[in-house]
Amino acid sequence: MDLFNRLQGIFFNPKVTLKAISEKPIWIDALIILLIAWALFNYITTPYLQKDTLQLLQSSDKLQERMGEDRFNEMIKRTKNPTKASVLLSNLLYKPGGLLVGFLFSSLIILAISRMFSTEGNYKQVLAAVLHANFIDKILGNALRLVLILTRKSFMQTTTSLA
Repeated sequence: MDLFNRLQGIFFNPKVTLKAISEKPIWIDALIILLIAWALFNYITTPYLQKDTLQLLQSSDKLQERMGEDRFNEMIKRTKNPTKASVLLSNLLYKPGGLLVGFLFSSLIILAISRMFSTEGNYKQVLAAVLHANFIDKILGNALRLVLILTRKSFMQTTTSLA
């Protein structure tokens, strides 16, 4: 099954797609797509997150008391005008790196739990299934969140949760 069919299948026919993935676990292309999509989402939404973070920091009197006025003002200054390098490092390295660790760790936990009930399957199969299942959240969910963030011009209280 090629990438386009897996991507389409995970949305419209997940049972067949995940069965095909379990028989032949292909995960590298899915991982690359998810990391690129995550990096793009973060890069596009950074100005809104920055603005909201600045508003929260400026309204926090308790934080200013704990940190002291000089350190607090320095933190506000860094938040207002971050360097281009720090923005790029955060969006292209740290956040996708954190996502990668999350994928690897959650796959390991799912495999450990599944071992309680069955001896079938291996880490590669679980990782491939987790990555393909995350297409729903990281591609479709982030596309919806991006529209909400861009229309509201704010990152705060932007959720696609049913709760």
